[in-house]
This record gives sequence, C-alpha cells and structure tokens, in this order.
Amino acid sequence: MFVNASWTDNRPDFIVNMTFSDQGSIYSETTVVREIAFPIAKFLITQKELGAKPLTLYNISARLCDISAVFNKVPLIKQAYLAATKQSNLSFDCPLKPGFYTMRNLKISSRNPVWGIMNRPKVSYTIMGGMYEEVIGKSNITLTTYAFTMKVIKKTCRD
Repeated sequence: MFVNASWTDNRPDFIVNMTFSDQGSIYSETTVVREIAFPIAKFLITQKELGAKPLTLYNISARLCDISAVFNKVPLIKQAYLAATKQSNLSFDCPLKPGFYTMRNLKISSRNPVWGIMNRPKVSYTIMGGMYEEVIGKSNITLTTYAFTMKVIKKTCRD
C-alpha cells in the first residue's frame, strides 16, 4: 500500500508527473517534447538491512523498443509491465515520438512477485531508474530519473 505522494521531473525534453495514491494506484503524465531516437529505460531495486551493505535485487537497462521482449521474459516484473501497458498509451517504439502520454489507475496486485520479495519489516528498499537517450559515440542524455526509498513497517493491532 502506498501513502499519498507525487513527484515531478521537469526537464527541457521530457516532463513527468507521477502520483501514488493511498488506494494503491499510480497515475502519471509524461510529455515528450522532441523525438527520442533511442530511449533507454533503467530500473534498479536494492535492499538494505541495518548495518549491511545494499543488496541488488533487480537491475535492468534496455532500449525502450527492446524492453517488452525483456520484461515478458522476467516473471518478476512481467505482471507489472502488462498492467502498465493496459493502462497507458506510452509507445514502446524507437524512436519515441513527441506527445502526451498517460498511465491511469495502474494497480499492482499484492500477489505480484516484486511485492513478494519486498515485504520484510524493518528493511529499506530503494527503487531507482530513469529514461535516457542513447547517443551513439557519446554519453547518454538524461531525460528523467527517479528514486524512492521505502520500508515495510510491521504494525501491531490491538482490540
């Protein structure tokens, strides 16, 4: 379950506004200002226990036009990816065309394998990622980045 939170990343070529509701849904609006020839998506999940080094649970980097093939082969995130594609008009083609893309009312089931590995109380989890433009022979251009840190808190219920 989420708490109500939102973030905005406003850069010259890429504008993202994402909202998480306490009802467990995600909503995002993305404006792509110019054509992005080779968009790259990056996604990283780490786990950190008190006094221990962070442990990487998942790390992927792929061109947006190749990502559907990658995500469909990874059970850990396949369900979330399929849910996102049903609730979004975002293109997974290269090049990524200028336009306004939305993802509405994305809900990730509590049975999703990602949540299954992220349910240990008092352990911190960080989800980081971003969208980049691959420029052949040069450094990638950052279009947007995000980082969320969360902790599962075990609540004691009393009558």
